[in-house]
Amino acid sequence: MAKPKNSASLPRLAVNRGAVIDQLTYYARQSPFTDPGRQAGLLDDLPRDVARLCRVVQGLVVHYRLGHLFDLEIPKERLPEIDTRYAESMLARIAELNDGSLAEERPPEKRLVGCCRDFTVLLLAMTRYLGIPARARVGFADYFVPGFNVDHEVAEVWDAREHRWRLVDPEIDGPPIGARFDPTDVPRDRFIVGGLAWQVCRDGRADPETFLVDPGLEIEDTRGWPYVRHNLVHDLAALNKTEMLLWDEWGLIGKEPSEVDLALLDRVATLTLAAAETFPEVRSIYETTSGLKVTAAVKSYSPAVPEPLEVRLRG
Repeated sequence: MAKPKNSASLPRLAVNRGAVIDQLTYYARQSPFTDPGRQAGLLDDLPRDVARLCRVVQGLVVHYRLGHLFDLEIPKERLPEIDTRYAESMLARIAELNDGSLAEERPPEKRLVGCCRDFTVLLLAMTRYLGIPARARVGFADYFVPGFNVDHEVAEVWDAREHRWRLVDPEIDGPPIGARFDPTDVPRDRFIVGGLAWQVCRDGRADPETFLVDPGLEIEDTRGWPYVRHNLVHDLAALNKTEMLLWDEWGLIGKEPSEVDLALLDRVATLTLAAAETFPEVRSIYETTSGLKVTAAVKSYSPAVPEPLEVRLRG
């Protein structure tokens, strides 16, 4: 697979609802999903560097499918915690489980049950609380299962010293098995953002069937073209500070695309892949295009419930 262009250029200014807003200012502000709200006081005593913040986050969440790594069987009644959509509610549940400092080590059974999205949302809540520009990226990691690109969400944090965006995987505390890289600076060819996944599948450089949620999951829409499209649209939403649950569906995610839709998605892939340079266009295409912007109500295929739910978002 060809490596994507890695730009270190300074961000451009963008017009957002009549005001000139620098993209770093935009990403340093909380979204409705990352805003700690009434739980903001829990973030006051946190470290200020990203690596240490990642270690804090790792002590707050246990992945709902990886309890066995800690000899933990997650109780069925706690599985709905994976649908905790907003950081304020996530932090409230974390404090309910253990009311000590977030920086204090806590046993796995005292952590929020979640997934990669929740590690990322909590890291964004912390970095943005500290004024550090950061955003979520949705795509696929090639470092979990050899030969497959597995559905994943990470953070992208602005490195002020090097003037570039760094991919940060807050879920892992060291190089994955068989991989040698810093999780706070994930190589661009190891975590494949939604736009790159779309492009390499469209031009034949990669097999779409290798892009999936889990090689052992035999559900048609969780692999191949439907899921590549799913993560492309989710990544665009994330770049617009709409950090959805990974099993949410809206607009173009849930329909068979027409030729017009495919051309639109090609455009989305190009813009999101070069998001540091195309910030105004990333904002504009999301805000003005039906089928891309998250709707007031979405369909959620939560692993915690047997049937999809219609969920109305706040605001």
